[in-house]
Amino acid sequence: MSGKKFFTITLITLSIYTFFRVGNVYAPVEELDIPAIIGADIEKNLNGNNKFKLYSSIYNYSNDKLSKNIILEGTGNTIGETRSKRQLEAPAKFFPGLEKVLVIGKSMGDHGIMDLINSLFATETVTDNTFCIVSASESIDILNFNIEGFSNPGDYLEGMIKASTNYNFFSNNYRLIDIYVRLDAEGRNIVLPYIQIEDNKLKTTGMAVFKGDKVNNIINIDESRAMNLMRESNVMGNINIKESPKESVDFVAKSKRKIKCSKDDDKYVFDIFINLSGNILGNTMYDNLSNSPENIKALEKNISENIEEQCISFVKKMQTQYKVDALDLGRVAAAKYGRGTGVDWNEEVSNSIINVNVKTHIEKFGRGEY
Repeated sequence: MSGKKFFTITLITLSIYTFFRVGNVYAPVEELDIPAIIGADIEKNLNGNNKFKLYSSIYNYSNDKLSKNIILEGTGNTIGETRSKRQLEAPAKFFPGLEKVLVIGKSMGDHGIMDLINSLFATETVTDNTFCIVSASESIDILNFNIEGFSNPGDYLEGMIKASTNYNFFSNNYRLIDIYVRLDAEGRNIVLPYIQIEDNKLKTTGMAVFKGDKVNNIINIDESRAMNLMRESNVMGNINIKESPKESVDFVAKSKRKIKCSKDDDKYVFDIFINLSGNILGNTMYDNLSNSPENIKALEKNISENIEEQCISFVKKMQTQYKVDALDLGRVAAAKYGRGTGVDWNEEVSNSIINVNVKTHIEKFGRGEY
């Protein structure tokens, strides 16, 4: 081997070694506090000097075993100060980056999440895939909630949010990255699952609808389903129609949504088109459904009218009571008629004409009637 070739190989080897070594800090897992779930609240004082109160339920390993739920707490005038205060009681170095869930407490939602989100965005190790929820109470109540078989509630909540996409038309757009994208985008508002402790269980009871960086309204699960059908596309859920104790239909459907925007004089007109396709899960309303085209059409019409009624009911409430664009219609209008015009899309959508059109297609009828 020539001297020049040997020098080149040595230089490449040293460069690769340096690339992987410099700037990295290695530490055994036993010397790290790894957060599984983060809670964010506001501590209100009578003098008006409110403070941030952040909690972390951590994974802590000792003797190769995962310890019980350990909650670290930090209170400060800024988010950064809560971290330094929290470290004073921590048994190991705090290592953010593997958080599964961020719990926004009621007080933080009312105060506004801008400072919290900016701080998380600036922290390079924090994962953008952290799920986010709003708590009906303070976040510490969720972090302290014990669930049999789980070392902390973060693991359980992560599963809850992932599974929410089944049967209730929830999407999977409830991560930190989704908040980053929507928080300051024109014509868009954040919506997040609303979790509370009910009958000694964690339960999704609706959704929190934001206006800017603050929680504007809490809507129940039925309203959430209607909102998600109009707001999201490619979501799945169960539609139930019950006309009497012995007459009902369950239809498991996937939805596709399109929105058209136009103007009538100075008023915006939004046409929301929802296509539902799926399978019959249960039927005690229509006889011999699979062999009767007339009954199929009647049921499809029944489902379409039922969903249209639910959606129109939510739209009226959204426009008259909530006065917030929970459907991101302003985004569609801004894309067509121009952004950066200073339009308040929450106000504009509240005064717009919104039409909802639903079409249903039954693909399968189950295994038949017994």
